Amino acid sequence: MTLTTEAIEQYIDDAEGPDRAALKLGPSVWFVIASLRTYGNDLGKVAYEFDVPLAAVEAAVAYYEQNRACIDARIELNQA
Repeated sequence: MTLTTEAIEQYIDDAEGPDRAALKLGPSVWFVIASLRTYGNDLGKVAYEFDVPLAAVEAAVAYYEQNRACIDARIELNQA
């Protein structure tokens, strides 16, 4: 098991599928990724704004990289 896989398992709850995945301690993964875009990909700022560990935001990014199409579709749906 890689560190990325361990981080995802530690911080991400995806029991309902990638489009509904969320940080165990906070918002949905899609919202974290959308917020990163808003904050110029500043992981520290997003972690601060959501009051979650930086490692949780990093796990959300890693999860996004594995599920990009599904999460991008969710972001588009929620921004429409």
